[in-house]
Amino acid sequence: MADRYGATEAVIKHMVRDIERQCGEKGHEVGETLVAFMVKAVVLNPENDFDVERPLTSEDVHRLIQLCRERLTDPADISLDTIKMQVYFDINYTSRKSFLKENRDVLSENVQPLIQDIMDARPRTREELETFYRKVVAFIVVLSGLGPATDMVVLRETTAALQSVLPQSELTAISKIPREHKLSQIRELAYIVFGIRVFNKHIGKSATAIADLPSILEVAFPETYGMIEKHMDLAAPDAHTYTAILERHAMTGALKAVDSALTIQLTEALANCRQHMAYLDLLKQGVDKCQEVSNRHLENYRSVAEGLRKQLKSRHAVQTAQVYPKFRQLGEFWAGMQEEVVFLGVLRNLVDGVAPFRKVRQEQIKRASLQPYLENITIRTDQERLAETASDESRIDDDLVPANIEVYYPERVANFSSMETEYKGFCAYAAACGDGIPVPGNTRLGIVRYRDKYYSFSTKEAAQAFCNDPARCVAVVVQLARQRPVLIQLLGLHAHFSTMTPARPGAMDGRMLTKPVTKCDAGTQTDTHAPLPEGTGIVKSYEWNEWELRRKALRLTNLRTKVTKSTQTTVSGYRRQVETQVYLPKTKQTQTSRDKHTDIPKPAMYVAGLRGTTEHTKLPTKMDLTPTIHEHRIAEDLEPK
Repeated sequence: MADRYGATEAVIKHMVRDIERQCGEKGHEVGETLVAFMVKAVVLNPENDFDVERPLTSEDVHRLIQLCRERLTDPADISLDTIKMQVYFDINYTSRKSFLKENRDVLSENVQPLIQDIMDARPRTREELETFYRKVVAFIVVLSGLGPATDMVVLRETTAALQSVLPQSELTAISKIPREHKLSQIRELAYIVFGIRVFNKHIGKSATAIADLPSILEVAFPETYGMIEKHMDLAAPDAHTYTAILERHAMTGALKAVDSALTIQLTEALANCRQHMAYLDLLKQGVDKCQEVSNRHLENYRSVAEGLRKQLKSRHAVQTAQVYPKFRQLGEFWAGMQEEVVFLGVLRNLVDGVAPFRKVRQEQIKRASLQPYLENITIRTDQERLAETASDESRIDDDLVPANIEVYYPERVANFSSMETEYKGFCAYAAACGDGIPVPGNTRLGIVRYRDKYYSFSTKEAAQAFCNDPARCVAVVVQLARQRPVLIQLLGLHAHFSTMTPARPGAMDGRMLTKPVTKCDAGTQTDTHAPLPEGTGIVKSYEWNEWELRRKALRLTNLRTKVTKSTQTTVSGYRRQVETQVYLPKTKQTQTSRDKHTDIPKPAMYVAGLRGTTEHTKLPTKMDLTPTIHEHRIAEDLEPK
């Protein structure tokens, strides 16, 4: 087996295939993606004692395959159902932007052969013109999606609409357009014909059964919302019940002491419920966006169609420059509604697709078996929890948090509603100290910032406990995710696990994460001729300067019998350009104390006896009339303002 599993990559591939085959033999159909995820989850779990820093031995491979097979074939494992749900959703769900791009790429791929034929066509004879015209009609039918290209009625209606815009006799003008402009002209023509067919359907003149998209959307949206609410009503009560029991008993240790197996089951069941509810909420957001865009397309379509109806009804002849842009708009609005119908169908399929993954949870945990644990417990919904902590008294007190932690409140941050919190919005303290219990956080309490990441909490006390030791709480959540891989997707811990390696025996406690190896440019400056003792092998005659080496070479050359002649020209090779690079001195600023002044009394001296007396024996007297500071202030106060 060691030869079979050579390199690490080959080992993983063979293991995935073997596990998939062995599970299939036992009647469990598992996909390659699910098996690969389970292999990673088993290796990351420190309880399984795998060391990925050394090559896997035959014994390691055999044990890893056995552990994965046991996990994947356990019919009573609730967490396995949750992992299957996560894998299914990740494979089948796509964002609206990605779906629209993929849908348009598929449409472009379908019409690419027709586009290529149209671009390369240079019809000259009548038969070639007819063939070229049929290809243009087929291109318009495929691009519009208004019926199959093999239906004769659809082809006749499209041909008639095209004839009203571009008669066959004028087709040679299209074929002679330069290649770089021909495609845009053909697409412009196709959307005009597209709009004409849609308008004929709007006024009741279309013979083909074009789908009534406005009616379909008006019925489909309420049905889709009803499906989501139905599944949400089944999952939410169970989540609220499991949360109430785990908060009362499991976090205090009372339930774990009585029945640890039930605690594990309830924790796994709660993760299953919360993951199902998160996916339903994400799908509901997609339906909301789809309905918003559809209503905008529908409103624009009806406005343009009614305007065209009135415009064409009141006149026998209308200028093409007035109606062709409106026909093009009709085609674009209808194409937009077609995309929304398809995208809504994808969302509906996902709503039904994630529902079966709650089966194991419903079979393993019955409502009646939980009644003994529900005594004197109030089951609160998520909305009731938010209402209980909506007052200002429930907010996080930023005066009690450490200096390295910041708290943001709604009224202090302009983009507060768009701030994304860690753990998909679940309470960070409950996830860490509640054995991974996902309790919804309330951002109205305040958002805590720690190491450039944002955390929300369910209560003020939970936030205060987290702030007392945030590093330990974050490390505990990561460690729990290693043991329970369902938390990686549920809490959004992919960034943590991108650089994680399994813990090894004897590793430092708390060192769950391996920091990524970073590279940077570094330089050191040393003395060129440092004083060293004799006999160290330093060559004192070493020179690094090129010009100094040249000077020494000339000195060693015997030039006494040589004659040197030189001529300086404009293209002389003796001239060189020398460039040097220096580091400019940094501009530094320092702040000193500000200049201040004090208001003191102005000195006043008076000398008496200088004049007005004839007695020469009497000396002048010097008198100090400077007021004291107290007298000066009193005088200033008495001055009129």
